[in-house]
Amino acid sequence: MFKKIIILLFFISFCGSPDYQTDFETQVVRSHQNFYGLPNSTDPSDISSITVKVKTECQHIKSEIKKIDDENNKSEKVIDDHYISFRKPFKSDYEDSTGARETLEKQPQEILEYLEILYKYCNLEDFFRDNWKNLETREDSFLTKS
Repeated sequence: MFKKIIILLFFISFCGSPDYQTDFETQVVRSHQNFYGLPNSTDPSDISSITVKVKTECQHIKSEIKKIDDENNKSEKVIDDHYISFRKPFKSDYEDSTGARETLEKQPQEILEYLEILYKYCNLEDFFRDNWKNLETREDSFLTKS
């Protein structure tokens, strides 16, 4: 009897608690589409493709954090580098009917909003909050390093 209760509790806790990333998947997919100039598609293959890209980005962030930790550098550098990479103009992933890709130049507030959602999805919200400081600091760093 006790064994059945344990198995039942394990099953309920395992199935009853949704994956942390799933809670934010819709939000991060929509944000990714807007940020990268993609059409807002609900096609499951598009959503799946974006989810893979975002998860890859999460893995990249986590590896950068580990690398910085291993080198005993300031963790803020991860966010700083990430912010700077988005401040530089970049090409959209979306090609229009002529095959052209729009050049995107994101404003500081747009980058902040995307990074907040991304880091939350990656389960790095605390890391982001602890190391972000403020938009002015990130902009100063961008202007200094570019």
